[in-house]
Amino acid sequence: MEVSLSSWGTDQWSALGSMLGGLFTGLALVISLALIVREARARREDKYDEQARQARLIISAVGPETTEDGDKWDIHGALKNYSDAPVFNVYVGDRSNRFQRLYLRLEPAEEKDIHIKATIAKAPDGTREMLRKTGFDVTFLDAAGRYWRRVGPAAPARIKDFEPPRGLLPGYEP
Repeated sequence: MEVSLSSWGTDQWSALGSMLGGLFTGLALVISLALIVREARARREDKYDEQARQARLIISAVGPETTEDGDKWDIHGALKNYSDAPVFNVYVGDRSNRFQRLYLRLEPAEEKDIHIKATIAKAPDGTREMLRKTGFDVTFLDAAGRYWRRVGPAAPARIKDFEPPRGLLPGYEP
């Protein structure tokens, strides 16, 4: 049995049109949903980026004067607020998450000298990972009441449930 398109009647052409219309409608729906998801993700990233604006402007730097004192190292550096708003509860420590300093408030354009003692473990090859390469571990409360953590030059990360370290003075509560 041979089927020729010229022998198709109105019913066959109508059915084909309905099938193609349904197919393209479904395809348009899938594409629309993908675009909505992409736009929502972009807006979420923009919101996070805006929230992190001040956090990116809190910079710590480790100075070259690091000296060994037994197992501990004296580490000097600086912390500066380049943003246009103050930050609060600024905890500074080494990468082991042992915070050693607390500044209750760091004003815009204010710079603090940092001096901490840290244990820097030896790598398997006998060398030490110098803190000036990795940077200080800084946790702080921004002007909008959000806690952030920044390790050296890395991008700041938002901390949802921050518990102040024990042994330091209680910080500012917004």
